[in-house]
Amino acid sequence: MTRFLTARRPATALGLCRIAAGLAALARGLKSCRDLYLLHFDPDVVPARLFDWMPAVDAVWQIALFGGLWVAAAVGLTVGYHARACAAVVLMAAIAQQAFDQSFQAHHMDFLVVVLLLVAISESDAAVSVRAWRDKHTPRDVAAWPVWLLQVQLSIVYFYTAAAKLNAPFLSGQVLLERLALPAFARDPTVIAVVATGTVGLEFFLAFALWVPRTRPYAIAMGLVLHGIVPLLMGIYAGLVVFSLLVLGIYVLFLDDLAVERGMEIAGRIGSRVRGVFTRPIGQV
Repeated sequence: MTRFLTARRPATALGLCRIAAGLAALARGLKSCRDLYLLHFDPDVVPARLFDWMPAVDAVWQIALFGGLWVAAAVGLTVGYHARACAAVVLMAAIAQQAFDQSFQAHHMDFLVVVLLLVAISESDAAVSVRAWRDKHTPRDVAAWPVWLLQVQLSIVYFYTAAAKLNAPFLSGQVLLERLALPAFARDPTVIAVVATGTVGLEFFLAFALWVPRTRPYAIAMGLVLHGIVPLLMGIYAGLVVFSLLVLGIYVLFLDDLAVERGMEIAGRIGSRVRGVFTRPIGQV
């Protein structure tokens, strides 16, 4: 247990994961502002209050204050400015939103809350952040256990998402037919049943294969394909954007730390060359 709690690892991967979580929080915050407004000012939206003692947040200034605080904290989290405090603010806002009204409860919100909690207790701004840029003495390694818990969370999501699909409507392909824009050949009962079963198998595979060095590259590649195909078939919407950003951010934590560091160095050199082109006097271009 002592070794588990004291182990450390390079900070760059967690910093990239923090950026993904911040962007996910920003996307959800903008959507929350819109949804709160529609909840109280659109006659077609029916409120379903969860707790009578919760504030209604039904005035424009209240919605603007709530949304502005959420968005500002999400931006701070993304750039790594007081990341822990910003993650805590977004975390509390996300929990409060789900208590405002039942219509705000969703699986991607639960996932976001857990990720924000783990980011808030981690040293996510030790790299790729305003803090690291301003303070050159910031340690470049972080406690490993919050990173491990983030990785575990992704496996839990994949496992229980797959387990929830072990039912006749999904395995027969009926659910996919109703929700996805599929080409004609894929709507064949046999083909769609194979696709549905394969989807469940892939999610079970990802839940475990990410942890095995030998299967990890294949798992990440298949995961990227899966999360790339879903928006094409279902369309892009806020919940999917939030979920995909969180998943891709945690994928980085499974990569080799040395490879991540080298990738950032290469990106930095490319960025410097691009900036040099645009800042060079016109006569020297």
